[in-house]
Amino acid sequence: MELKIRARVLFAATLALGIAALQAPLSAFAQVSFTTQASWRILSVPYQHQTHGLSCEAAALQMALQYQGIFVSQDSILNVMGIDWRPPYWDIFGNMHWGDPYTNFVGNPDGAERNLTGYGTYYSTVVRAAQHFGGSVVQAGEGIPASTLYQALTNGQPVVAWGSFDWTFHQVSHYVAFDGRTVQFGSPYEHTITLAGVTTDYVLVNNPWFGVQWIAKPTFPPQARRPTAARRRFRKTATVRCRRRAFSIRATAPAA
Repeated sequence: MELKIRARVLFAATLALGIAALQAPLSAFAQVSFTTQASWRILSVPYQHQTHGLSCEAAALQMALQYQGIFVSQDSILNVMGIDWRPPYWDIFGNMHWGDPYTNFVGNPDGAERNLTGYGTYYSTVVRAAQHFGGSVVQAGEGIPASTLYQALTNGQPVVAWGSFDWTFHQVSHYVAFDGRTVQFGSPYEHTITLAGVTTDYVLVNNPWFGVQWIAKPTFPPQARRPTAARRRFRKTATVRCRRRAFSIRATAPAA
């Protein structure tokens, strides 16, 4: 399977969401734990399965925060993100309107994307929750090249990233949120993961639904291969940069 993550993030109006980086306090810098070998690095990011059917964003942030030594539940993270429980509606022109994933979690975390009872959230709420629980955000934005994500991992900074649940290409759609914002909509395939390591050819993924996985780098297309606006893939990335004590991550890198 291939994870279709691009240089952008579903966090902004440009159809790609941004990067959010967490930095631990200076007192924690000496406690970085990782494994290195030549051009690769594996971070000791603890794995957490998502506790709700649609709480992958909260689970991904939970893993990144735990790497920094901050332990909070996914429900606590969702409470800070805020949940907009209102259902979608369609106007007289047939256009759908729903909550704004840039400001809240949209729908029921135990709902289903296929029947539009629940959806998810984007990077801005992840940043807000990270800061609330003591994470220091050092970067947030869009247009992030894959090389920046790899460098973040090399620097000891796990990455929270959005892609497709089934690891395949999907055509993104849009709707206008209740607050008037045009929203990039990735249903029913939107999914969030935590990147925990990088080698010459692979990226180590803590997938809150499928477990720990190794994904080939070619599935993270470089900027030169971005599709046009009419053919953008659903993708969003947020880098959570943090340092913490050792966790043992039980995963073996594939042969180079």
